Amino acid sequence: MRLHKRTLVIIAAFAIFIITPALYFYFNKLHKTAAADTLPVIEDCRSLSGLPQYIAMKKGYFEEQNLKIELKTASTSQELHEAVKTKKRSIVLCGSETIVNYLSQDSCNMMVFAGLTDREDSFLLGRPDVSEFTKEKVRGNSIIVSSPDSLQSMVLENILREKKIWPNYEVNLMQNLPDNLKRGAFKSGTATFIVLTEPEATLLETAREAKTLLAFAAAGGELPAVVLACDKQLLLSKPQTVQKYTNAVYKAILWINCHNTGDIVALIKEFYPNTDQKLLISAVNRYKDLSIWTETPVITQKSYENLLNIMENSGELTRPKKYNDVIDNRFATEAVQSITYTPEEEQKKGFFNTIFKHFNFWQR
Repeated sequence: MRLHKRTLVIIAAFAIFIITPALYFYFNKLHKTAAADTLPVIEDCRSLSGLPQYIAMKKGYFEEQNLKIELKTASTSQELHEAVKTKKRSIVLCGSETIVNYLSQDSCNMMVFAGLTDREDSFLLGRPDVSEFTKEKVRGNSIIVSSPDSLQSMVLENILREKKIWPNYEVNLMQNLPDNLKRGAFKSGTATFIVLTEPEATLLETAREAKTLLAFAAAGGELPAVVLACDKQLLLSKPQTVQKYTNAVYKAILWINCHNTGDIVALIKEFYPNTDQKLLISAVNRYKDLSIWTETPVITQKSYENLLNIMENSGELTRPKKYNDVIDNRFATEAVQSITYTPEEEQKKGFFNTIFKHFNFWQR
């Protein structure tokens, strides 16, 4: 009789093992019979700060939400600004300062609905013979950095002021070089310091052409550095589409928190086809250690006010906007409350534990 029960349990377990995936794909197919919503997404540049977007694409989380994503990288800041003004049906992935600056214009009606990073992700590097970043070392020298209205440049100016170093008086800020020429200019001997993000910072260090002296993530404090935004009309006309998008991105955030750097790089390497994999691993490790990526897409009022203070101190905030006039946390909050993620290994373990539990029951 015991053998008979064991046989029945084995047959039942095998049937469940075969039928469960079949049912999943069947109902998943039924769910997708409706045409997927196509959603254009424009990013200001290819950046590791946008990692949750890339992970969601590679893991199929947008497809799970019945969304088709059309990702485009803006070739210039002007192209991004035009998109902010004219692409009313697009999601924009960019620095928060871009949205705040354009919100000061009456023709723009953008709202931020989720955050991707909690800190500015740049590093200040110096020549190999520069041992530290002090007033004595900086005074009279030059720093290659992004344009004055970029968050990178604003955070740098705030760091300099905290060290009693006055920008463009005691140190020259070279803010007019295109991004693709900065590293080459530094390598050719221009400036003593340069500000870069990953993986460019690690690339320069690996070549022993510079060394990191300061991480902006630690010095700049918590702020919504990279965000997701769209025209307010899209939030009103297609709230379900925006919610689905936010759900997928948040699931990717959970996935990142549960996986190691090797797993992450294996997924995103196609977004960086010309970057060495070891260098990417080093860059991602660095960002993880600094907690660059947010654990929740909800943007707090405290972090937003820190952003405004940094912008105001740099003279780049012409018309301050209240927190509720810029940030709409409804979609991020709903995603956090409704979306969960269980690693694949634990899902399999839980399934087989259930089977063995029933098997042991029938053995009694």
